[in-house]
Amino acid sequence: MENNNAKFRLRLNLFDGIVLAVVLLVGAFFVWRALDATTVRPDANPEITINYTIRFNSSLIGTSELLMEGDDLYDSMNSDHLGQVVAATSGTATQLVLNQETGVRVKAVIPDREAVIICLTTKGTETDMGIFLTSGRQILVGQPLYIRGPGYVGSGNIIAIDREV
Repeated sequence: MENNNAKFRLRLNLFDGIVLAVVLLVGAFFVWRALDATTVRPDANPEITINYTIRFNSSLIGTSELLMEGDDLYDSMNSDHLGQVVAATSGTATQLVLNQETGVRVKAVIPDREAVIICLTTKGTETDMGIFLTSGRQILVGQPLYIRGPGYVGSGNIIAIDREV
């Protein structure tokens, strides 16, 4: 029988050495850029106080009485903390309906429903990309939210955002 126990020898010529060095340098550059992008710079995006308002347009009557100042509200889809209730007011719930005689859309009162306006406050950051809560969630005016609080749930849109540095 023949013995095929040849030892492995790494033989690099000059061209192979240059290509290997360039590949290692490019890989090191990308790793350095990835690590540099993930480092947090505290002076780049300081934490700010965000006050924003949500409107529940078609809530059951009595929902506004369940909202208490200081309640923590969460997103009912993924449990992101949305902030604390500062104030809650109620009014008549309306919707746009088509007037069959004139063909114009008009606001009509929704019976047995109330509109609830909730003012929230929380901490977050403002970047070039937008306004972000501490949970990482971006908020925009007009954005729908599905909210859960102690003893109630609801859905509505953000109608105003105010930031304090």
